[in-house]
Amino acid sequence: MIKFFDKILTILKNFDFFLFFRLNLIILKKNYSKYPNYVEEFEKTLAKKFNFKYCLSFSSGTAAFYASILSLNLKRKSKVLISVLTFPSVIEILKKQDFDISYINVDKNFKFDLSNLKNEKYDLLVLTHPFGFYLDVENINKVLDGKKKIIFDSSHSQGIEIEGKDHMKFADISFMSLQGNKAISGGEGGVIFTDNEHSYLQMINNHHPGHKKNIKLKVAGGINDLKLRMHPLAAILAKYDLKKFENRNKELIKKIKLMYDYLDNLGIQHPYNENSKIGGFHFGIPFFYKKNLSSKYIKKYNWHENLRSLEIKSVSSESEVTFFKELYFFDLEWIKRENISNLKKEINKIFKDVN
Repeated sequence: MIKFFDKILTILKNFDFFLFFRLNLIILKKNYSKYPNYVEEFEKTLAKKFNFKYCLSFSSGTAAFYASILSLNLKRKSKVLISVLTFPSVIEILKKQDFDISYINVDKNFKFDLSNLKNEKYDLLVLTHPFGFYLDVENINKVLDGKKKIIFDSSHSQGIEIEGKDHMKFADISFMSLQGNKAISGGEGGVIFTDNEHSYLQMINNHHPGHKKNIKLKVAGGINDLKLRMHPLAAILAKYDLKKFENRNKELIKKIKLMYDYLDNLGIQHPYNENSKIGGFHFGIPFFYKKNLSSKYIKKYNWHENLRSLEIKSVSSESEVTFFKELYFFDLEWIKRENISNLKKEINKIFKDVN
């Protein structure tokens, strides 16, 4: 009963009356279709926040990635390099474009391992920063074509800075999902960031009827490809998250670092070290363990089987298979809601039970 009232108090404490009022006003006025001004305001706010010239919203992160790919005008059979830790829907988009897709390994320190790559140049790098860990592109530049393009999936790595710049600035286009419990969430949706005006305008013309900069603005539904606009109400919800973004990011990073310190004390292998660049938003905290673990607070995501089922060049060596078999992660929502003391107690129990 006490926990129930604690939850009620938490909800009331976090309740935002201004957000509630604004959403209801928009609904009453039925100002929630096409491309209302508050969606453009949201895009401009995000662009300014992450220091980009352009930001454009989409119906999902996958839609944002699809639009990004089309805007690059790559040829059929272009050679595309992805990391093994890549979301399946991203791979499906690449397959539909008839690209020649290869993967690059990641070791247990979340560093790139180039040993499985052929001696050839790649036209496009699509890189996911898994669990909020920044994967440095510098050591793979030697396998990329001089005219290569880079797309970042930054859905779990918002807020990382490299040499005083947001990490997304090191890609031609970056995208992130606004779905579910992401750091910046609209319930559903996605956004892209770029400084390339040509790509930005092409995405508008391809996918955003009603946008002021669409060349077919006067044509009802005028676009060159699929309509992929985000639902306008998602912009209101996501902008609300954006206000609290930095403080939540800092606090969560502090907690994650303390948890990794504790895993060090227990002798548990994990990818974090003092030089790691991390954002505060992950599936959860990744670690490696050789024995089978079972807990409602632990999850596994079988990228190995995804690559096989999606017919990407197979993960075949024993070391690669072992990487996925031993990869676990603690549930993010559990980490968010519990204090460090309770987290440590449960972690002790998890590893005590298995040993």
